[in-house]
Amino acid sequence: MIYYLIRNQCGQRVSEDQVEELAQTCKISLWERSLPQFDRQRKTKLGTYVYSCIANFLRQEMRTFARAARRNKEMLIDPEELGDLVAAPDTLHDHQIDQIAEDLLKHPGKYLTRAQAAVFEQYMAHPEMLVKDLAQQLGYKQASSLSMMIKRIREKVAQLSIQDGTRP
Repeated sequence: MIYYLIRNQCGQRVSEDQVEELAQTCKISLWERSLPQFDRQRKTKLGTYVYSCIANFLRQEMRTFARAARRNKEMLIDPEELGDLVAAPDTLHDHQIDQIAEDLLKHPGKYLTRAQAAVFEQYMAHPEMLVKDLAQQLGYKQASSLSMMIKRIREKVAQLSIQDGTRP
């Protein structure tokens, strides 16, 4: 019955090796989980109960396979084909973004408030430091207050104008 259901529900989507693997896993699942929960008082035939358990198991496995396939969709490129490719040159916007980033690192007060600039400088000077330790060092009573400040800084930096490199 297990092999019939696997082939019937899965069709061509699984290989013979996968059919064997699914059958073994299904048998283990039946033995360990489903059969101990069978209740004769419910007046359900054992065959009907097992059939339902196998069908549910296979639906769950097919959903798992589908999720894994969606996650693992990768474009496979032959490394020999990459030899002829040349990196694209930087665009004007790339240079402007680099200039704004350099200027922001040198002069954060130009783009941020005084309090934000102080947090930004400490945050950049100690990137490995935990937020709670940084909050304590900067005199914040709660790390959540510093987290909100960091969030505002990130939002402000994300809004920086590419055109002239000034405040948004």
